[in-house]
Amino acid sequence: EDLLAPPFFSDNRRSSILVASFNLLATIVGGGILSLPLVFEKCGVVPATLLLLLAALVTNFSLQQLCLSSRRTGASSYGEVARTAFGDWMEYSVSCLLFIFLLFVLVAYMVLIRDIWTPVIVAVSGTTEMKLITTNPNVVLLILLVILSPFLIQKSLYALRFNCYIGFSSVCILCLVLCYRGVTHPAGQNAGPREIQYFKIPTVADILFAFPITMLSFCCHFNIVAIQEALVRPSRQRMSRVIDSSLTAAFALNLLFGLGGYLYAGSDVEGNILRNTPTMVDDWAFLVGRIGVGTTLFFATPMVLLPCRESLLEIIDSSWWQTPDEVEEQRIGERTSLLRHDPIQLDRVFQNPYMHYGSTLLIVVVCYIGAVAARGVAIVWSLCGCSMGFLISFIL
Repeated sequence: EDLLAPPFFSDNRRSSILVASFNLLATIVGGGILSLPLVFEKCGVVPATLLLLLAALVTNFSLQQLCLSSRRTGASSYGEVARTAFGDWMEYSVSCLLFIFLLFVLVAYMVLIRDIWTPVIVAVSGTTEMKLITTNPNVVLLILLVILSPFLIQKSLYALRFNCYIGFSSVCILCLVLCYRGVTHPAGQNAGPREIQYFKIPTVADILFAFPITMLSFCCHFNIVAIQEALVRPSRQRMSRVIDSSLTAAFALNLLFGLGGYLYAGSDVEGNILRNTPTMVDDWAFLVGRIGVGTTLFFATPMVLLPCRESLLEIIDSSWWQTPDEVEEQRIGERTSLLRHDPIQLDRVFQNPYMHYGSTLLIVVVCYIGAVAARGVAIVWSLCGCSMGFLISFIL
């Protein structure tokens, strides 16, 4: 019998299959999609497509197993799943790993938001005084974070459901522009179509470079338990429909985006496809596309901050805010944690408004400082590392 927290028919469950699917899809689609055209350049069209398919299938299996583990134990977070399997020390370790990993992801998102939106805002700035303000990219980022603040303090993915619709629709704009220009102007203006390699035998170095990017382009495991927790009537069949539909849509979008970007840029493709696009005054189609992906990252930031904040609060909850019942459980043994019927989000640490707003402010400030200090998003992704993402997504 499944141990669901909250219970199967709880009024706290408000997400339909459509809302849950878009929540998961919005978690998947992020800054990593901008590097997929480089995967196609490294491996060729057919091998890159097979890598994307493999990544989608492996992600599907791992998400199904994580949801099943949550249902069997009554766990309402990734850390609680680890705790019921290995003990309190594993909950603390997983929460710390998730917190650090998501901090780096947030820093990368802020760097991308700053780099994408700064030239757009400078171009549309009217007065000289406004241009003096907006020419500083870090000031632009700060202003955007202030605008985003009402979304950053939300406590549930359901409250961010409209972010998902806007974000997914926005990234589709750049995808359509890349596909259109990739067909009408293959391999850019000054290159021949023979630079596009459909069938290629990639080297081991190319595979080692491309495989982590394709796998992490489907990374969404840190939100899947919360999505299941919010789903109305969360039967196994309904949850499987959410996972299958989201990954199918993500696979199609990643494939079209990577292929379109490769057809457009050819062998000159950069790690960030936006670097291959012309300036806004030269091409209004790419201006719309740039605004689209900037909007996607803008509204995806709260989707990443929410699990980051919950991981931080879970670290505090498991380290310093133990209840008398938890102390007794620790003395007797940890098997009683399998009988948990209330989500960890109902613990007093999560319900304390000072902890909620204070942790949100702390994360935003730390990530903003990191984004200001970072010289580029590639540095952030390299510091984050593929091993951390693989550990969270597929090993644990």
